Amino acid sequence: MQSRAHRLRQIQTWIETGQNVLVSDYATRAHRSDELPSRDPNEPPASDTTSDDSSCDVLIDAEDDPLVPSSAQIKRVYYDGQETWSQLLERARRLPEGCYPSTLGNLCILMKDVPALPQPLPRSKGLWGWAVWELSSPPHLASSHHWSNTSSSARQRFSLGFDKPLRCLVLASQPQLPQPKGFSLLFFCWSYIFSVRLLEFQTRNFRYTQSFRQTVPTTTATDCVVDLTGASDKLVRWLSAVLAPSTMGWSAQGPLPAWAVYLDADIVLISSHRIVYDPKEAPPSASEAIELLIELCTLFGLAPATQSCVGPLMPSTVAFLAVLSIPFYRSSSFTPRLSFCLPNCRGPTTAQVDVISIQQHFADLPYYMTVCLSNFLGSSIWSIFWQPDISCNLVSPWYASIFYILEPFLKTRNAETIAKIFLIRRPRVGLWWLGIFLLGDPAIFDWVERFLETLEERYGYGSTSKPDLVMSAWSGVSQSFLDRAEARAYLESEDIPRSEILWHRHNLQLSRSTTAWPPPGTTKIQNVELELWPFLQQGSSRDYLHWVWLVRDRQDIQYGFHRDTGRFVQDVPDQLGLIRVAREQNREILKIKVTPSKEATLRTLALGVEDAVGDIHISNAYLDGLEGHRWLKHWRGLES
Repeated sequence: MQSRAHRLRQIQTWIETGQNVLVSDYATRAHRSDELPSRDPNEPPASDTTSDDSSCDVLIDAEDDPLVPSSAQIKRVYYDGQETWSQLLERARRLPEGCYPSTLGNLCILMKDVPALPQPLPRSKGLWGWAVWELSSPPHLASSHHWSNTSSSARQRFSLGFDKPLRCLVLASQPQLPQPKGFSLLFFCWSYIFSVRLLEFQTRNFRYTQSFRQTVPTTTATDCVVDLTGASDKLVRWLSAVLAPSTMGWSAQGPLPAWAVYLDADIVLISSHRIVYDPKEAPPSASEAIELLIELCTLFGLAPATQSCVGPLMPSTVAFLAVLSIPFYRSSSFTPRLSFCLPNCRGPTTAQVDVISIQQHFADLPYYMTVCLSNFLGSSIWSIFWQPDISCNLVSPWYASIFYILEPFLKTRNAETIAKIFLIRRPRVGLWWLGIFLLGDPAIFDWVERFLETLEERYGYGSTSKPDLVMSAWSGVSQSFLDRAEARAYLESEDIPRSEILWHRHNLQLSRSTTAWPPPGTTKIQNVELELWPFLQQGSSRDYLHWVWLVRDRQDIQYGFHRDTGRFVQDVPDQLGLIRVAREQNREILKIKVTPSKEATLRTLALGVEDAVGDIHISNAYLDGLEGHRWLKHWRGLES
């Protein structure tokens, strides 16, 4: 490791000449064989939280410990968390049954800088891309040839094709979440539209198969009946394929899009139009299918239900939202479970079907496709529990307070109450959860419980909750203390939060992994590596510029939804304020699991031990008393 005196001389040269010898020195050091071996920048050093302590499962407080919080800190976070989430619960209970906050009606709140898929798309199963950021620099670096104001994140892969369609079941009982009339029918229609639109982007052909659900003129059945009396022949033929029994009624050669699904259930289609298989008949294009969907909405009167509702719930919008969750269901090995709660066919009605919204959803499909195909969507979904005021070693009492409030609803599978709480707390994130709950797999409740107790969703798979700067920029939803766009300047005499140091380090290595929870405490600038002094003393900023798709041998630059369309709803505030309560000194507190705090702390510490030029040492965390600490037993964070 270089001496501090040598670093100081480098800083002086930097200030006087503008020559950034630090950056060039780092590039040289990265290729020297006598330095630490390189490691994957996307993965933090592995941690092993195993402990031989008999009380290893319980968070035990400590005074004046660099990592373990005190009893007062634990109680403060736990009781404030309970009060905060209990008030969210009370607000959710005041919403009428089947009604949600009005933000549901405008799905474009999900997208800020989400890029559109490139056109034409490659016919392969995967697509690669990366984000480009602009970094500010101290004035004397502006003319340096060794300094670049732009930096790229790690490359990300998007899965475009799958070998099999996703199987969907019909619920025998009432759904966990009330669904508007016609929801399931519209869900299959939208899944077809998403799928064939992707195939059109890839200039691939698709066709009807020999599988279809035959219609009957009448039936004595009372359940799962779709009465298509009055529907056009094209609509009947299309629905007979979309709802084909046990397999898809349409297909394409090669991999299938992520949204390709089929219904494994017995339902009855009533129509005087008898389906005849014609191998030459072409299925509707995506734009033709949109017109058929509008006809279906008009036929059944599937218009917004506005009576006693906080916000209008248009069945086609709710179904569209559920289709966005299909890729998440695929990656999670979940099975959609739908309720065929269908209205009677009413014929053309005067109900005001929101045709403009349906057509707008279709026009925006290239953006929606991108965000739901991203392999870092989980970072946004699980950020519903993130709290900006909580340091990494206090995650356990924070999560324990959430679980205390949510546990009764998790045990009873009360998706409606949980969805309402989430929508009130973080509307942009809550919409994703609403879509997940609408698809009905009860395993998600076990995932939530496990996540709040262990910081991972399922055993043996790792977690998809790792914060992602790109998803934060795309959605406009913060997931981590690293998501801030700016950092202020500090005086030499000021205490500097350790979180500020990690923020500046991360700007110099944007391809590194991130963590949600900041380290506790502060330090002095004299303790910080010299490479960061100019940024700490003059302030800095980081701005998302654009996304780059790698399409064959060319780069396709996309500036995102907001700049492309001029549409983005800025005023959708999160409810992230902590509600303080008066704490009773002698009040008993339930046993709190240590795992969330310990794991979050080790993840943050894994970032903290690596300085701005890549040197790894425990002293880089600027925390005294870490040597031999019980939380670091078996920890591998100092390995390269």
